[in-house]
Amino acid sequence: MSKEKDISVFATISQSMPGNFEIDDNDRNHLEDDVRKMLKDNVRALSMIQPLIKKGTSETFRNSSGSLYEFLVDNEICIHCPSKLSKCPKKRVGYLLHPVYDKDRDEIKNELRECQYQQEKEKALSLIEPCYNSKEAIYKAMDKTLSFLREPGNSSKMMDTTKLITEVAKTALSFDKEKKYKGYHIRSINSQTLDRDVMMAITYIYTKGNIRVGYINCYKFFAGLVDKDWIVQDEAKRVYQKMIHVPVLMLENLNNIPQVNDEILMTYLYGLLQERVKAGKITYCTTSTSISAKNLIYSKLRNLACGNEASKLADMIFEEKAIKDFDVRP
Repeated sequence: MSKEKDISVFATISQSMPGNFEIDDNDRNHLEDDVRKMLKDNVRALSMIQPLIKKGTSETFRNSSGSLYEFLVDNEICIHCPSKLSKCPKKRVGYLLHPVYDKDRDEIKNELRECQYQQEKEKALSLIEPCYNSKEAIYKAMDKTLSFLREPGNSSKMMDTTKLITEVAKTALSFDKEKKYKGYHIRSINSQTLDRDVMMAITYIYTKGNIRVGYINCYKFFAGLVDKDWIVQDEAKRVYQKMIHVPVLMLENLNNIPQVNDEILMTYLYGLLQERVKAGKITYCTTSTSISAKNLIYSKLRNLACGNEASKLADMIFEEKAIKDFDVRP
């Protein structure tokens, strides 16, 4: 049986094994022999189990044979870990079994704990403040993009995307909260979703540098500001207060702002640009139009006295980045 099939079988067994199930003495003896052999072949697991056995009595091993087998099967899957949550063969993706001694029952039982990669994911997602987007959607878009680019030969298939993400990664690695940075206006020439997915990947890259990131869906945000429900309006205003000073801010679909009155545009679009420049914080945006961020902002505010000033602010905040790649991700 191939290693890949082995892992698949282990994964199936791991989900169905009930722990210290009831079996007859003959089968129990066979199970204990299997566990001893598996422990002999797995030095790391043995080093975890031996101290627990010593805490117990002469019956601890026998009492625990079912749980130990379940742990060892689960551990075997982790030994062959592909180092990517999206490729984890377990039903309980991102979790592993950890053995502990239960003195009251004189047996070793298994606790379900997050694995290293799940912990890293949770830590990164905790630094994202998504407004009207789910953290899981951001993670999946990032995983789809970065997983593809990391495969040998794929970076050359999407060179603009690779270059952009590499530039951002360098910024994130040397990020200084006291330094002023210019963000990007990201637009995809040949795809309707690539720019958004790239910005979501960028979001995750910053969190890996322990940097807090805000993420706004512009349509939903501005629609919330004029919603008839005061609770929805208040929530949108709270979003604004959180977003103006966040170290890194993502604005999804900046051109897709619904019809709102001039006061809303003045306070929350022009005001946001002012606050971001004043604070020297880095801001990114995506649009589904070929218009530059500078001209787009002007078109939104041209009827207001702040139109020209807002255009200048946009020019200070955003550098234009057009992605010409075709989206060849699977």
